[in-house]
Amino acid sequence: MPDGILFCFASRAESRHLRRMRPRAEVLHTGIGARRARSALRACLARRRPGLIVSSGFAGGLNPALRPHDILYRRDGSHPLFEVPERREWIEGTFHSRDTLAATVEEKARLWRHRGRDAVEMESGPIREIAARAGIPCLVLRVISDGAAEALPLDFPRFMTPDWRVAPLRLAAYLLASPARVGVLYRFVRSIDRTALVLGTALRELLDEAGNGPLPRGRDDCIVSPG
Repeated sequence: MPDGILFCFASRAESRHLRRMRPRAEVLHTGIGARRARSALRACLARRRPGLIVSSGFAGGLNPALRPHDILYRRDGSHPLFEVPERREWIEGTFHSRDTLAATVEEKARLWRHRGRDAVEMESGPIREIAARAGIPCLVLRVISDGAAEALPLDFPRFMTPDWRVAPLRLAAYLLASPARVGVLYRFVRSIDRTALVLGTALRELLDEAGNGPLPRGRDDCIVSPG
């Protein structure tokens, strides 16, 4: 594809299977949240202009019809790759971007009632805005990590540093005090690994079906990893 494809992920946990399957894919790790996504993408676009931006990663389900590991997408603009999702069992939908996690079933239900969006995540909103201003087509492609009827196993912000890295001692202390949560967290981590595999496979197949070979690397690649 002319000018290449830039895959934007918040963290390496989301991109790891794509990087393993297609190691020459051009990946931008923005960090978690709108501010980091906006800053990282602007810096990247100042150095090069891709032909397509793909905002990818995980999302929480708000639409009760969605299940974990469902693939949800949205297209902005026009690009040859946009014809591929229509031939797959992927779901075209809408995303609500915000700077905090939707951790409880009650909060997800409230967002579904008031926002009417299919899924919630933290970076695609600013990525779509920047892509639109730059006149670059944008594809949001995310996999549902937790459904509308599922609460997150932990209040994750309590166990994260200000730059959204896990604070291991804080988490370990909590689990020692609440051993019943260990099994719940373990099952969630296993499910997240499956989510990442589904995501990586979907992105690889997207490229394969479009007849796109390995992406060339140049001096201006925007490969960063704050997350």
